[in-house]
Amino acid sequence: MFLHLETGRCEAGIDVDDIDDWAFECPRSRDYTNEEDDETKYRCPDPDCQQSFRFVSGLLQHAETDACKTGIRGAVNQMVVYVKTQIWSQS
Repeated sequence: MFLHLETGRCEAGIDVDDIDDWAFECPRSRDYTNEEDDETKYRCPDPDCQQSFRFVSGLLQHAETDACKTGIRGAVNQMVVYVKTQIWSQS
């Protein structure tokens, strides 16, 4: 879903800027964002990993695979729930 919205082709009119705004508004954003880096805005919250990503969808794909032990929990899960809440409030 996040990848679909980030493309800007969704009829709902939600795009990557909306996703970024909401991801950074989430109370735990400091756990998964690179606030000073415009190219790679997101990072894995696992202190042993810290891999960086340009888009939320990249962070989520990383967390959904066995590439890292972080998984979709903690700060990443809270961000997903927060962004989904914002999306549903737009409809």
